Amino acid sequence: MTVILISGIAQPDYLIYHLESLVKETFIAKFADHHPFEPKDMDAIQKLFNTTKAEKKVYITTEKDAIRLDKHRQYIMDNKMPIFILPTAVSFLFEQKTEFEKEIKDFLLDFEV
Repeated sequence: MTVILISGIAQPDYLIYHLESLVKETFIAKFADHHPFEPKDMDAIQKLFNTTKAEKKVYITTEKDAIRLDKHRQYIMDNKMPIFILPTAVSFLFEQKTEFEKEIKDFLLDFEV
């Protein structure tokens, strides 16, 4: 399988390293952090996909980038772009989830306008 990573995040290195450990080939359509995808970007991403010789290939992107790609939903559907979205997950170090949740609840309960 070949993956074309659509990345508009500040530091995609870990994600790239992870994908490269899982699939045969990885190509990166790299954009600046918070990049507002434009039609010309969609054309470039599609061109990269079309010029990749692998038979089995998909796009992967993050939830963050998928939100900005959504304005091109019709383009994506018209071109039958097989885009898969990696979900974002939060994890806490040192068993601090309960402490974090308490801090947030206390802040919200004490908040005054």
